[in-house]
Amino acid sequence: MKRNTLMLLVGMVIIASMVLAACQPTPAPVVEEPAPAEPVVQEPTKAPEAPVAEVPTEEPEPEPVRTTRKGGWLDEIVVSVVDNSSAITQIQAGAIDIYAAGMSSDALPEIEAAGLDYAQSNGLYYELTFNAYGPVFDSHELVS
Repeated sequence: MKRNTLMLLVGMVIIASMVLAACQPTPAPVVEEPAPAEPVVQEPTKAPEAPVAEVPTEEPEPEPVRTTRKGGWLDEIVVSVVDNSSAITQIQAGAIDIYAAGMSSDALPEIEAAGLDYAQSNGLYYELTFNAYGPVFDSHELVS
């Protein structure tokens, strides 16, 4: 009985720490304002000899926003089923971003010709699951 009580107490402490960690406020992103452009001082001139065309000045590009956030800026995930034969053309067209299913090695020249990034992976996974706990048949149910 003491062990069950101890495990319950440890479980409650873990749950409480997870809830408290999730309730922490997120820090506000750090935004750096670009420095104001220095004014251009023109020297007074006597009289212009010919009209001078104004040269357009480029506005300075604002500095990127810096933040302490980690990870991707993910808003939405769309999962779609794509045929193996059309995956390369759909990636090139921008219809999909990634194709996570395996492709055969004969598609490698087409992938390289398209200039796509790829990763090689070896291995297979097969599973055969047995239900060791049931179903339990009574002897009279087996007789038809």
